[in-house]
Amino acid sequence: MLVVMTIILLVRSDDAEEDVEVDGVKMHNPSVATVILTKLPQYINLLVVIAVVSIPEGLPLTVGVALAFSVLRMFKDKLLVKKLDAPEKMGGIDEICCGKTGTITEGKMKVASFYCEQKSVKNSRKDTLLNCELNPETLQRIQESILYNCEASIQMADTTFVPVGNGIDTGLIRLLQECDIPTQFMIKQKLGRIQAVSAFNPENKRSATALSCKGREGTVTVYLKGAPDTVIPLCSYMLTPQNPAAIEEDERQNLQEKVIAMAQQPLKVMTLAYAEIDQSEWEQSYLNEEVGANQSLENAIQEGRLNFIFIGLIGLKDPIRLVVPSSIRYAQSSGNLGIRMVSGDHIETARKVALQAGIIKAAEAADPNSVMLASEFREAVGGIQSRRDEETGQTVVELENREAFKDLAGSLKVLARATAHDKYLLVTGLRTIGKNVSVTGDGINDLESLQAANVGLAMGSGQSIVKHSADLILTNDNFEANLKGIMWGRNIYQNIGKFLKFQITVNLSILFTILIGVCMFAESPINPAQLLWINLIMDTFAALALSTEPPLPAVLEQEPYKGSTKILSKQVWKQIFVASLWNMIVMSVLVFFGQSILGLEYELHTSVAHSEAKKRHFTYIFNVFFFLQLFNEINCRKVGKMDFNVFEGFGHNPYYLLVIFGTSAFQFILTQYFSVIAITVPMDRNEWGACIFMGSTVLLVSAIGHILPDSLFEKIPVEKFINEDDIMDNKVLKVWKNEQSSDSDKYQKELEEDPKDDAKSLDHSGDKFEQAP
Repeated sequence: MLVVMTIILLVRSDDAEEDVEVDGVKMHNPSVATVILTKLPQYINLLVVIAVVSIPEGLPLTVGVALAFSVLRMFKDKLLVKKLDAPEKMGGIDEICCGKTGTITEGKMKVASFYCEQKSVKNSRKDTLLNCELNPETLQRIQESILYNCEASIQMADTTFVPVGNGIDTGLIRLLQECDIPTQFMIKQKLGRIQAVSAFNPENKRSATALSCKGREGTVTVYLKGAPDTVIPLCSYMLTPQNPAAIEEDERQNLQEKVIAMAQQPLKVMTLAYAEIDQSEWEQSYLNEEVGANQSLENAIQEGRLNFIFIGLIGLKDPIRLVVPSSIRYAQSSGNLGIRMVSGDHIETARKVALQAGIIKAAEAADPNSVMLASEFREAVGGIQSRRDEETGQTVVELENREAFKDLAGSLKVLARATAHDKYLLVTGLRTIGKNVSVTGDGINDLESLQAANVGLAMGSGQSIVKHSADLILTNDNFEANLKGIMWGRNIYQNIGKFLKFQITVNLSILFTILIGVCMFAESPINPAQLLWINLIMDTFAALALSTEPPLPAVLEQEPYKGSTKILSKQVWKQIFVASLWNMIVMSVLVFFGQSILGLEYELHTSVAHSEAKKRHFTYIFNVFFFLQLFNEINCRKVGKMDFNVFEGFGHNPYYLLVIFGTSAFQFILTQYFSVIAITVPMDRNEWGACIFMGSTVLLVSAIGHILPDSLFEKIPVEKFINEDDIMDNKVLKVWKNEQSSDSDKYQKELEEDPKDDAKSLDHSGDKFEQAP
């Protein structure tokens, strides 16, 4: 640029007359050196300002503001960000693995029906349990089984007693409370009477409690609760209206049919059973000092030494969240997302819930590869194996039967009767075939899955250690928050693309305008003060405006951002070139023909400081350039190929409105009232209207540019402007990433060495997350 200016001065000085005016100073036959030295400080000052304008110092601000703004807004959408890169990673997710209870459903379970004493009963009234003609002994067993074999507690809330605990236990207790049974007193009767406990295990899906019941001295009663396919095989007898009777084969078949019928409604089906052991036998056989009473009880259940008596089946209704079906439909149709549900429920329950939620369609419901039992899935894909990658030297974890998984991955939507390990197998398999996966978890058994996924989301109701290891926390356990996280993630990339589109367009336009202005006038038509104001607009203010744009639903229609995805796609580059080209055309017309169009008379070599006509011409150039960029900033709100309505959701972002209207107001004030600083002249309403009209033309031209074929711009070597691959190969970035990875590996190693201590140290941190403002 400095060379160009010097050449122009040489040409002008050769053609100069005897008396020449340089910057308002008349010189008599000045030498070339004198002219150059007189102008040189001015040009150096201009070049420094151009360098400042050309450097995109607003880009780091855009990235930082976009991340920070997303973190704050995601919390309002019930997503607590634990790791700052999590929102960015969510932008690349194309597979969601989620649970059923509390995520797809509300987690508020209510008993809908039960099967007891060989009859089915619908819970259609407040006191159904007491009015269905059950034997008093059976009623007592149901109450004791629910209250004595549970992990829930009953607490006082205002004027009522409320069950607190997992959804199944609280739902069963509410069944008793509807019958006005004093559960708050009965549940205390087990205190001090419990002999042994076999806690619920996701593998065997049952729990048992052995205790000495009040009124049954001399015996120890074992109450068993769990999944029908686990509990029913352990039962030898069942309660009838008269006395317990042996379960015949046809009755077992009838029970299986009842389970399937209840599961298809869909209900979560639980089975209640009990067994009685003589006190002396208990003391002799179960109070084993080597393994303890708890393990002795578990061994007896596994070995089938207890002849349990079947009490009944209870079906609990867990309504699907209202927004889930519409969210899933939109995600699958427009969001390029795969939704997979991993459930521990009966396969018929999982199938029906997935069908109602929209995860599977009616045609897929009967496909054995769409809805599978976890046992069949494990058998098909095998276990986990590790190998060392010869190229990278890293350890790669993958499934033993990778090809079998690839065949299943296209159709598999639901895993039933699944454990945490099955979820880990699914996540690992999806990562192996190149998918970016987000997974939800709530228990310590889910740690493997959370760490194997690209993004791990902990349930707000989950354990503290899970929340600590997760990238994000779903504070209300809602599936919709998962989708919103993906929207915010993709929006970060989109906002950065919007800013770069605006920044590059302004840079190309400003450099071109200065260049042709110097060629025409031997000075820049946009002076350093004006350039600094434009720099403030296109860097700081544009970063604040475009990086805080909230996501619209259409953001899900874009492809997930992966490692090979470029923020500046060919479509964005096409829009940049179209807008820049139009800016150049408008500015060329104003620079070369503006004097004639506006009817102004002045000598080209006259300094703008000493010519009101030239100052008015430059004021037009400055204002038109400003409004071209202002309307282009509106145009940059959309970067998609078919995004023509740039005013969609225009009022959703108050920061954007503040920048647009604030900069417009300041431009008016600067031009009208600070003309000494800006070197401008005040303009009337007609002149302002003309400038605004010419600036607004970029909206129409850019809309036309959206539909131009990409082939027109394919030969332009855009990589020479900005090569994103070279940027990502930067050595500094690689060092930073390696440091982050080593820190993560170090923490994981410490966690594996002593997970119990870590869990204890995090007991209070989980409470802090839940209470975060």
